[in-house]
Amino acid sequence: MVDRQAEPAEARAKNPDTVAWLYIPGAEVDDPVMQAEDNGYYLKLDENGDKTVSGGVITGGRSLSITNRFRTNGIEPEDVYLGSRIKIIDFDDFCRRHSLRREEVMYFGDDVPDVEVIRAAGIGVCPSDAAIECKEAADIVSDRPGGKALVRKHIEEVMRLQGTWTFDSHAYAAKYKATKE
Repeated sequence: MVDRQAEPAEARAKNPDTVAWLYIPGAEVDDPVMQAEDNGYYLKLDENGDKTVSGGVITGGRSLSITNRFRTNGIEPEDVYLGSRIKIIDFDDFCRRHSLRREEVMYFGDDVPDVEVIRAAGIGVCPSDAAIECKEAADIVSDRPGGKALVRKHIEEVMRLQGTWTFDSHAYAAKYKATKE
């Protein structure tokens, strides 16, 4: 039996930024919760200071503007797969490069080339206006159509369930140099 009282103390001994332990029975969630002065710090690093993954994009589109758009969301250019024709190949490459199992990934898709990946991912999601084949394969058919904050909505839901959803308006303003006009 795991000593749930000892885990936070042991994690704090390794990393003083440990503030709690998150354990969800029946799920693969059994991890320390970290908080630094910079709330964005642990979005890219784990409790050991190793880089973590925030997401990737696998698209049939070929425009470099796609890469630039997702870079503002913290997705590294090497995690944007442009011109993908057999998406499961790119999905498996993404998982391999980030040491992820397929079932640890939430995948969003809306068209027939996405069906195989929707089935392979831990959670497959599609928009309300997706191809029928996607809807049949998906674990979640969103109430939102594509392009209407669909991905944001479902990622936020997962983060809220995990207790990792935070928003620091001052850090956001500093990062994007928001000004009042």
